[in-house]
Amino acid sequence: MPEQVSEKLGVSTATLRKWRCLGQGPKFLKVGRKIHYPPEWVEAFVNDASEQGRRQWEQKNSKVSAAIGKREKPDRKPSIREPLQQPVQTAEMKAKRGVGAGAISDL
Repeated sequence: MPEQVSEKLGVSTATLRKWRCLGQGPKFLKVGRKIHYPPEWVEAFVNDASEQGRRQWEQKNSKVSAAIGKREKPDRKPSIREPLQQPVQTAEMKAKRGVGAGAISDL
């Protein structure tokens, strides 16, 4: 039966085994050494996973649409061609390094 479930979910039987050990994946019954996946439990897992995926997709896209609504760009990594911004030196950071009013390194 794990072979049929792995085909239905598109994962290997090793993945199902790993999910069982981690407490993830569809619920199962263990009778002796045999693993059984009742069909309604597998369907419930598929429905829950698709619902969770849909919620994550909506959450991600709502952040993007909110950023567009505010006329701001969503957070993204700088491209290779963009220069990296230099970190801002605060007065406290300068004081730690000995840079500031009257320091030799300021000359």
